[in-house]
Amino acid sequence: MKENDHEKKPMDELPLEHRQVLSLLREGLENAITVNDIQKLTGISSVRIRQCVNQLIVKYGYIIGSSTKFKESGFFIPVTMSEEKLAITQLSSRVRKISEREKALIRNIANKHNIDLIEALRST
Repeated sequence: MKENDHEKKPMDELPLEHRQVLSLLREGLENAITVNDIQKLTGISSVRIRQCVNQLIVKYGYIIGSSTKFKESGFFIPVTMSEEKLAITQLSSRVRKISEREKALIRNIANKHNIDLIEALRST
């Protein structure tokens, strides 16, 4: 195992909020649960739910997918390679969109201050 790899931490060793979120996640894309539904069932804020999911993946070694498909939106536990690939694709798509937003913001700042892009980057 590489130094940065994480073995999946047992559920009973997770913080309470993480256990609450994880306990509501079901196997398979068709059983995805929305942040709003998790929030209604747990009382945990939507921001904190997303933080918990991120930490479950990054810090605790869980495999959790997300989907924005109309009838299958929300978080789920992937059970097939296809669902695992979807989980990665969804994140890659978000990364591209965030990168586009970052570039546009830098360009807009440069335009606002009448400076070149390199200068705008230094000022942000």
